[in-house]
Amino acid sequence: MKKYTANYSYSNHNFVIQNLNGERIRNEYLPAICILKNILQRGKPTLLSSYLQENLGSIHSDKSFQNSIALIDNTPNKWHRIIRGDEKGNYYPAKKFFEELIPKHLSEYKFIQQLIIPEIPINEITQVDVDEFANEQVDFYLPQAYLIIEIDGSQHKLNSEKDRIRDNHTKKYGIETIRIKTSDLEAENDSFHTAIEKIKDRIEKVVSRQQERKENEPTFISLKDYKEAFEKGVDFKSSNLKATAIIRFQLLILELLENGQLNFDKNWNFEILERDIKDFAQLAIDDILIWFENIFKLHKIKFNKPQISIQTTTSNEFRSNGSLKVDFSLTKRYTDEFQTNPDVIFVRTDYLDEYLYFKKGDSRDKLVFSRFEPYDYFKISSTEPIKYKLKFGGKNPDEQPLRFLLWNIFLQNDSSLEYESLKFREGQLPIIANALSRNDTIGLLPTGSGKSVCYQLSAILQPAISFVVCPIKSLMYDQKADLDSAYFTRVNHITSDDDGEDKEQIQKQFGLGKYFFIFISPERFQLKTFRQYFSSVNQEFNIAYAVIDEVHCLSEWGHDFRTSYLNLSNTIQRLCSNFNFLGLTATASINVLKDIQIEFGIKQENVKTPVDYTRKELEFIVLDDENDKPKAINSKLDELKDSIEALQVKGSDTKCGIIFTPTVNGRNGCYPLSQRLSEHFGTEIRFYSGSVPKIERQPIMSETQFDEYKKTVQSEFKKNKFSLLTATKAFGMGVNKGNIHYTFHYGIPGSMESLYQEAGRAGRDKTKFQENKAQCFVLLSKSDNADTLNLIWDRSTTLSQINELQKKINGDINTNLFLFSLGLDVIKDEFEVIKKLHTTYSNPNQQNVRVEGSVIGCNKARTEKAIYRLNQLGVIEDWTISNFFGGGTFEVDFANFSNQTIQESLLNTIRKYDSEFSLEAVLADEKYSLYKKILNAPESYSETDKHILILLQWSYDNFAYNRRQSLKNIYENCCDFADGQITSEEFKVRLENYFKFSQSSYVLQHISENPRDFVRWFEVFYQIDKNTVTDKFITRRQQESLRDNLSRFLESYMQNTGLDLISGFLRLLLDDYDNADGRNRLESSLEQISHFDQRDIYFIFEQILKIGNELNTKNKNLLAESLYKHFNSYEYLMLISKALGDQFSMATIVGISTEKLKTINKKIYGGFSKVG
Repeated sequence: MKKYTANYSYSNHNFVIQNLNGERIRNEYLPAICILKNILQRGKPTLLSSYLQENLGSIHSDKSFQNSIALIDNTPNKWHRIIRGDEKGNYYPAKKFFEELIPKHLSEYKFIQQLIIPEIPINEITQVDVDEFANEQVDFYLPQAYLIIEIDGSQHKLNSEKDRIRDNHTKKYGIETIRIKTSDLEAENDSFHTAIEKIKDRIEKVVSRQQERKENEPTFISLKDYKEAFEKGVDFKSSNLKATAIIRFQLLILELLENGQLNFDKNWNFEILERDIKDFAQLAIDDILIWFENIFKLHKIKFNKPQISIQTTTSNEFRSNGSLKVDFSLTKRYTDEFQTNPDVIFVRTDYLDEYLYFKKGDSRDKLVFSRFEPYDYFKISSTEPIKYKLKFGGKNPDEQPLRFLLWNIFLQNDSSLEYESLKFREGQLPIIANALSRNDTIGLLPTGSGKSVCYQLSAILQPAISFVVCPIKSLMYDQKADLDSAYFTRVNHITSDDDGEDKEQIQKQFGLGKYFFIFISPERFQLKTFRQYFSSVNQEFNIAYAVIDEVHCLSEWGHDFRTSYLNLSNTIQRLCSNFNFLGLTATASINVLKDIQIEFGIKQENVKTPVDYTRKELEFIVLDDENDKPKAINSKLDELKDSIEALQVKGSDTKCGIIFTPTVNGRNGCYPLSQRLSEHFGTEIRFYSGSVPKIERQPIMSETQFDEYKKTVQSEFKKNKFSLLTATKAFGMGVNKGNIHYTFHYGIPGSMESLYQEAGRAGRDKTKFQENKAQCFVLLSKSDNADTLNLIWDRSTTLSQINELQKKINGDINTNLFLFSLGLDVIKDEFEVIKKLHTTYSNPNQQNVRVEGSVIGCNKARTEKAIYRLNQLGVIEDWTISNFFGGGTFEVDFANFSNQTIQESLLNTIRKYDSEFSLEAVLADEKYSLYKKILNAPESYSETDKHILILLQWSYDNFAYNRRQSLKNIYENCCDFADGQITSEEFKVRLENYFKFSQSSYVLQHISENPRDFVRWFEVFYQIDKNTVTDKFITRRQQESLRDNLSRFLESYMQNTGLDLISGFLRLLLDDYDNADGRNRLESSLEQISHFDQRDIYFIFEQILKIGNELNTKNKNLLAESLYKHFNSYEYLMLISKALGDQFSMATIVGISTEKLKTINKKIYGGFSKVG
């Protein structure tokens, strides 16, 4: 007998199939069978396919859909062998009680005879595995009343203590036990009648309690529902019941296909005994064949539709030979009758609906009731993941079956969509196809372009389990809520809001294959218990995808404050086999992208991004707030009140907005801002942040209260209970809400990515913004000290200098630099922590070493960061966390390290990002002068000390540079808008150019990784026709687009000879040479080039001068001056002058000639003097 939990309606979800024969047949059809079994069981209930809806109607749209239907037969169940007794003496008191005495003495509750199950294991009832009761069963169990009835023979006198222990055990789980002695049963005496009254009392008590619950949970099936269905009968004409019959028959077919009793190469012949529901089989088969037709297209399997023969009967006799005989009933529950009819397959309803879930109580180990939990028999059908070979366009395109699956699994319940007009959004198909081809994949899509669909569709089309790593809880809640609304409920999340027992329960269910995927934080992978459950999933079910949602957080947050992100890739690869990474984000700088590719080993061809990043429904507006943000926000909200009726709550017509702030507290914090705006506008404006707000350094509520507050805010915002939210970036990735009509950035964010990510919350329901665009405002407070700004942008400015400069500058730059500095330890301080950890604990090849942060005087975050640094140096292989509080407690595995391996690990780490780095280069190249000082440190510093310092210096240099360069890009673009130099549309174009991947982008990518491939440097300046570089120079608009695209690369590469040259040249072409990305970069590149081989220098010089001819007169002079600074021979000067015809070189030549003439004249005059 095999048990299932599946449904298309709210009748009983659990059923059984008896007399299934055979073992799983491994053939080309098996993956599709497993996939379809999973699809049909994705929720309880889940949605009918569009085909079934055409035939049965859209039952889920009907108001009565959530009214439960109790399945119960009006004839008693017949048990032949299961109910025990004395076979030799032909004495069966339990059977007598069940068959005779229940109808006689419980006539008003006669219906329970159909609900009582005999001889059920105790552990199955409680769903708690206790070894003491592993092989013990009860005589009768009435699940709906949580009632055990025991018929005790004379032998129980000897086992009374054991019975007492059993009864106390089940009582702990809310189950009452009533015992009837066989002697009392036979006599039907007072003791017997007392027991009968206890049964009645229990039933009446449960019925009474269930009434209130029923009012709040219409889908719940109560004892009263069963009684009414028993007395009035079940309406077998109901489409909802036919839907239930269909899914049960469909799962039967899939089981028969899996074990070889059916196959696609032979006819399918059925004879069905329809005991109650009728006319379901053909619909079930037709629907299942439609599913298979589409799945087989994707699997490249020729679909041979079998001939179907269905004969039905209502008598107990089967007539035909050679057909599969099925005894099918919705209302009957299973018995042991299948044992006497081994050639007949029985489909019956199960007895068990739900159990009482208890949690641990006080110190006396008293359990506390938590919730009603359904018995759930679902288990993922798993086999080896499939390598799809999808093709789009041309003959037999795979887009159509994918579209069918997308619609039928995820989108049917969205009333704003129609199947006929459904199309994949740009960029989705390449990501899905690459992932299904079993390639590790990074997918970049604009906000609101359906990233979630990419992993969800990919995951369900694999016969395996997946998991999704999410950076924030709100994103987990939001994605689960969206899936729940599509009746895709077999997913779950583990968050800090769950208590320890709930986390353990979800992990256990994950280990048992109950979920298609779970949403988890990266920190969960550092827990040993989770790793154990995770390993069991990998061993039994296969793991298809490790999905990293908002994958940019791996780099951006991992280096800041969530070190677990940095160990994520290594951990997953150690725990999993035969899986694929799928990273998804709307925004990722080249630096972040590089980080991700390195961590997950993803090749460039597996980075999938749309050509066009345009969000037509968004309008960007930068406002100079003149350093008075409160006044600016009040004024603009007043305008929005008049223009779009902002701040009014009108249900689904509410024009919602979000204000993003840089901090929780303080002058620009989301909490004080929400209070001020609520008071000013006389309406409730809520806030959302990652941490609890504080007033005078005291939290305004407890962490537990705040977690509940955030869940409430997120839920009510989605339901339009209020219209405006102030939030930190903790909410920037956490909501999928279609009616956000405006966003504000209360000060510029730290990067173009952050702006696009957070502003992209607006305009997601594109149907609402076809006439009027969603507006994305940035309130800019400019800085008035240009000289200080230039120093901040200068690459050579050190971290300590940055901290001093931050005090001298005002506006949004000040705020951003302050926040940036909070994420940085001083190098000296971090070095001391790492050294202390290393000297205290490091020992080659030692495993499971207990590391205490308190021992080295550090908190948990700093200790874990130090562990990660030693991991980068190859000292530590892996670690887990057993205590998150105080200094933290870690279990660390050390590698077989030495000074040599530490040096090799150091170089490998840095070369992933800077291919020109080497210890030889450090000693010879001026750009590495800081590292040269470290190598020449006093003898008191060991070799390992120096390696640690080099790693820290390099990490901080690159981290600080990346943040500054990102801030520079967003600030300068916002200033250009606010100063009227560019329009809203031009600002948006710059933003989209930043993310766009064009042919030039791939050249820039190549140069990033191969900075000395100077032949490729100059390709970007010439137009490309049919993948061939022409001699036609790029237009000014193309130059601007290249500048915007290049800015993304410059954020990531602090030192790159090729990129620096291109940047400097572009700024010359665009009359912006004094920009920090202009003269300084070009001259830095020329300094590097001056050390190249002479032949290479001539080639580069020739190309530079060729491009130089495109400059105007002023900029030719500037180029000539920069060239001559680094190539100051007369030969180069003549080349410059001849090529550019510029005034600078001409004047310099004249100057040199004049000096020569003076020297000659001097010599001649001296000669005359001698003669005289």
